[in-house]
Amino acid sequence: MAEDLGLTRKSDWLDILTESKDETGESSYRIYFPKTKTEWKIEQILTERVFDARDTGEHDLYEASGICIAVQTEGPSKSSEAILRVRMQIPPDTSNDEDDDDREHSKFAKDEISWMADNEIDFLEQLTEKGCSCTPKLLDYRISTQTKDQYVPGGYIAFILMEKVPGRNLNNFHTFTLKERDEVRIAAARAIREFYSLGYRHMDRGRHNLIWDDETKRCFIVDLESVEYVGKPKKFIPNSEFVVWELACKSRYGNLHTVDPMVSRGNEEAPDDESLRALVSRPLKRKRAKI
Repeated sequence: MAEDLGLTRKSDWLDILTESKDETGESSYRIYFPKTKTEWKIEQILTERVFDARDTGEHDLYEASGICIAVQTEGPSKSSEAILRVRMQIPPDTSNDEDDDDREHSKFAKDEISWMADNEIDFLEQLTEKGCSCTPKLLDYRISTQTKDQYVPGGYIAFILMEKVPGRNLNNFHTFTLKERDEVRIAAARAIREFYSLGYRHMDRGRHNLIWDDETKRCFIVDLESVEYVGKPKKFIPNSEFVVWELACKSRYGNLHTVDPMVSRGNEEAPDDESLRALVSRPLKRKRAKI
């Protein structure tokens, strides 16, 4: 994922975790995970954004959330890479009066992590235990308390360590040939069908939450903070699913006249790859405009 396209950081709160350097000039900050008995360092912060009280649902609870590349520094697989989600409580906009560098505990500190952090850990854990092959595996997680040198002393930092799945995001899907887009759709459908069969729904569907591995022709579903478990499996209907996952055509938001031939018109189910491949060769019928 380090090669992902169009990744942007909308804030820089997490830089506090990488600012201190060792004698080699590298970050000296390390995260130890007791369950796996491994230690990791943040190699690169890929994305970051801030969630305010409207997102967290709690007054004065703001959170900086970022995706990082982490490298194992101690453990059985030293130098191996993983994805590290960091969720750190930060001061709200109204906290200008709290500027005492010597404070031991912030009045804004929350004892519990946000619902988003809790969701992500919970669903990663569930899907890993169920052997889901279309989502990253949870490797470990740790919930720590911020020190007096950090933004909200006594506030939380959640570190969620997960498998670094192969491939890259689909921000350049519009540059793919029709054949390549069809390959992505078949792979994405396979992943989404498995996800639905386990009783889960993704509430933030879109190509931004899909990883495509061209070598193995596989897709992975990511960003599991916005997932719900409903229990009942859902059928995969191509004409609606390809639209909501932004895979119906080159642009994210297509219409009747721009969708690719593979995208069906009816509400028929596509229960397997064979039924999807049949859609690839099906001629696209468009209605003639009345003059």
